[in-house]
Parts: sequence; structure tokens; C-alpha cells
Amino acid sequence: MMKFILIRHGETAWNKEERFRGRKNIPLNASGILQAKLAADFLGRYKIDLIYSSPMQRALQTANEIRRGRDIEINIDEGIADMDFGQWEGMKVSEVKKKYPELFAIWLSAPHQCQIPGGENFQMVLERSLKTVDRIIGLRDVETVLIVTHRVVTMLLLCHYLGLDLARFWDIRQDPTSINIISFKDKDRFCIDLINETCHLSNLGNAV
Repeated sequence: MMKFILIRHGETAWNKEERFRGRKNIPLNASGILQAKLAADFLGRYKIDLIYSSPMQRALQTANEIRRGRDIEINIDEGIADMDFGQWEGMKVSEVKKKYPELFAIWLSAPHQCQIPGGENFQMVLERSLKTVDRIIGLRDVETVLIVTHRVVTMLLLCHYLGLDLARFWDIRQDPTSINIISFKDKDRFCIDLINETCHLSNLGNAV
């Protein structure tokens, strides 16, 4: 049985500003760094054998906080990079809504049918993410793997493993540094143990 700990990165300034991030290399803000430290404390109960991270800075920073004090190499994998939002990257949600009203309406009502100019669609993101997951599942002598990635990737993977159509994308919630756990016997036999766990953030206001 291989356990996957799937975690979204911590908060960035662009999260707060409601900007589309995608492939832009945005660092964690102060809150995001603290969230990553608290996630690391929570995950201290798990013996992690491997860490895989998106190449985006915000994911790598989160992975590095969790790795602190552990002798584990971080494997950077393009397959779990954030969705390429093309022409929307760097734009605020309000700006996209104004400049691309019809396409933005599809993004909200039928996101699986949304093809952003110059970017990816959901099926493209899911297929490359699953290739990474399937490759990791095939590794031997590995019990627990940490994957640090992005909201879109985690939500699409959860839709897939929950058996939900990608049209149900917005029915999944993933907060900053939310933790999800999936236990695999093989790629077709698995159990979802945890979704969007954020109990480690309950003391965020008291943390220093």
C-alpha cells in the first residue's frame, strides 16, 4: 500500500489579490510561509519517503518547509505544475470577467469546457498529472509520497479518484496548504482517506 499526501501550496500575494497565477513564479507571502510551517508540523507524524513538487516557486517553498529536518530530496516534476492560464495569467478575476465575459461565464458554469486563449484545458492538466501519479505508483520500496502542487491539480485529481465528472470541479474545495491523503494498492485500487484537511491552520492567528 502506497500513501499519497497531496497538498496545495501556501498563500501568495496573488491569491489575496485574486489574480490568475498559473505558470507565473509567485513566491509565498508571510501568511503562506507560516501556513507551510504549520503544515510541516502536522505532517511530522508521517515518515515521508519521497517528495515531489511542482516547479513553481510557491510549491517549492512549501515543499522545502515540509522537508526541513528530513533527509529527503525534492523531485521537481512538470507533470504537477499549475494549469497554464495563457492570456489570463497575471490578470485579476475582475479584469478577466470584464475582458472575456463569455469565456469567464463558461469558466464558472462549465469549467471543463473552458479553453483559455494560449493556455490549457482541464483534460490536458488531468492527463499530465495522472502520468506523474501513475509513474510514482510504479516505484518499489516506497510507502509514503508527498506531492506539493496547486489548487487546480489537486481538485482535478480528486474529481478523478472520486469518480466525479470534471463538470463538478467547483464542488471540490482546496484551501492553502490543505492536505489530502489517498492510499493506493495499485493505480486502479485505492482509498481516499482525507480531503481538504486544514486543522493545522486552526492556530494560525496564535502562531509566531
